[in-house]
Amino acid sequence: MRTISEKTMDTRARRAAKRVSLIARRSRWRRDTVDNYGGFQLINDRNRIIAGYRFDLSPEEAIDYCSAQTGLRANSLESAAKKRR
Repeated sequence: MRTISEKTMDTRARRAAKRVSLIARRSRWRRDTVDNYGGFQLINDRNRIIAGYRFDLSPEEAIDYCSAQTGLRANSLESAAKKRR
């Protein structure tokens, strides 16, 4: 079984966030402090934190969150198209 490097997972998380118009920012500050766990935050275009307030998202959690948002976006676009018909 092939293991995936940390850098690869970080890149995947950033790409997934970009697909849903978010920014995945990883903390580069000290880890294991009260308000910083060294993980990711997801930030929208208005510079508001959407998830990972304490940099507590792993790359996998960030990807999962973005995937769920993609599904929600697709459902809302389908319902909007149905309303137009």
